[in-house]
Amino acid sequence: MQPSFPQGFVLKGRYAIRSTIGQGGMGRTYLAQDLERFNETCVLKEFIPPQDSQEVTEKAKELFRREASVLYQIRHPQVPEFRATFESEGRLLLVQDYVEGKNYRNLLLERLKTGQTFSENEIFSLMQQLLPVLSYLHSHNIIHRDISPENLMLRSQDNLPVLIDFGVVQETNAKLNSQMGIPASTVAGKAGYAPPEQLQSGNAYANSDLYALAVTSIVLMTGREPSELFDSINLAWNWQQFANVNPAFARVINQMLSYKPTNRYRSADEVIQALQVAQASFSGAKTYAVGRPVTSKVAATLPQRTVLAGGNNRNPDNSYGNSNENMSNSGNGGGVNWFFGILIILVAGLGSWAVTSFFFGRNRVTTTNPTESAIASPNATPSAVNVTNINTSLDLKSINDSLEQGFSSEKIASGQVVNVRFNGGKDELLTVSLSGADLQMTIQSDDQVALDRKAIDNASGYWQGRLKKDGVYYVKIKTTGTNETTYRLDVKLEAPVKPQPIPTRISTPSPSVTPTDKPTATPSTSPTAPPIEPTRSPEPSPSSSPTPSPKSPEPSPVPNPNQPAPEPSKTNPTPNLTF
Repeated sequence: MQPSFPQGFVLKGRYAIRSTIGQGGMGRTYLAQDLERFNETCVLKEFIPPQDSQEVTEKAKELFRREASVLYQIRHPQVPEFRATFESEGRLLLVQDYVEGKNYRNLLLERLKTGQTFSENEIFSLMQQLLPVLSYLHSHNIIHRDISPENLMLRSQDNLPVLIDFGVVQETNAKLNSQMGIPASTVAGKAGYAPPEQLQSGNAYANSDLYALAVTSIVLMTGREPSELFDSINLAWNWQQFANVNPAFARVINQMLSYKPTNRYRSADEVIQALQVAQASFSGAKTYAVGRPVTSKVAATLPQRTVLAGGNNRNPDNSYGNSNENMSNSGNGGGVNWFFGILIILVAGLGSWAVTSFFFGRNRVTTTNPTESAIASPNATPSAVNVTNINTSLDLKSINDSLEQGFSSEKIASGQVVNVRFNGGKDELLTVSLSGADLQMTIQSDDQVALDRKAIDNASGYWQGRLKKDGVYYVKIKTTGTNETTYRLDVKLEAPVKPQPIPTRISTPSPSVTPTDKPTATPSTSPTAPPIEPTRSPEPSPSSSPTPSPKSPEPSPVPNPNQPAPEPSKTNPTPNLTF
């Protein structure tokens, strides 16, 4: 293996090596400074192609550039931006942004020193922040292949997780060995974290990344390595004995850890939906639907008083003294009692009808025009929803002649709308990236009109398009959750490519032959062939010979300017000469 570049060595007259921060079997990772971008810190990934033969070397270079060109398409705020590739000193290098922060391996080691690990809520939040990133990558047919605590960075700038170190070097080597018929000695992915299909055959799918993310999660929660958590005999993960996790959340993780790819979730979006269902069970709230039978425990707490209609609800001791009195009352006042009873029933019925009509009539009045108040005051804001607008401006810095970019990172709570203002120019390519949990953004011009349909309540975190006019633009950010969250907004403006003027060739006019009047030719003493028709008759055959005229020689006719003169080479001064 070739020696590493020394500190201070400048590659391509631009990248100054500061230190070596990683090394593998096929290359190294350097920390460098970009001298053409205000000495900005960047990372150089080195790939040393095998030197077995010229064919193998050229094939390795081709595969590396192809893999790098795929990664160059990534535009996500939680993935370091890939800037360029170049060749120097017989090595291939890839340039990407540097992420300031700590990887999750070092964060776990710091906690283990105090006897702690990552909590269930922290891992749940980590998944919510990383799954949209994987969804974006997989939608572009890009598989990370190497998710692990070492390749997850907690960015100190905004406390968001960032995916680093895509397996481009390992994947290039694996494809090279496959095409050359060489047994694969190195496969992208770490043992224990990569799924079986990736380690055994080198095949990686979208749910291969989900498997690696689940292994990373249980390692961070338990503080134990995969070899301590996986039962190689039964092909099962025994991690729940080391971590107390909500059963609904554990079921999601276990399905991500399925040994067979067909038993896992098919996509990151499916995991996001499963986490939303699991999150609903965290609160432990129970809802009773109206009309269901009330349980005995709930019924026991309700005040109970039973009145039997038509029954004797008086004290049984308050009875009449003797049957004679009863008989007397029944005989003397029975008709009066029946009269009053019927009267009471009629009055009660009329009263019930009146009360019922009053209430139903009032309900009909209020429901005939349910939107009357809204129509009367269309500009009124409902008092039940309190929206707080937070206005801020984004200062875009010029990176080069054709690129401006800037970012904003703040906290946002439910009921808040952050309006980020910036200036844009006509035909500029606008790229907006928003990262964070439960966020939506709307991109508008200064007249509060969305740029297109995808720019309205965009929850994917990415939008790109060209601006139609010069002026002020806004990105409106809001959260759909109930908890406070942190967002990061990245805005880029790329100037339109100006068409280069194509030099036009000025064609030089070919000189036209202007026939000139010639004096009458001197009669020739030798016989001449008759004049040849310029257009209608084909060229005479080379084998034909002109026949001299028996008549006396006559002077040649004067050439007509409108007819082309016969070619000199086709005139025969000697009658015996053949063509």
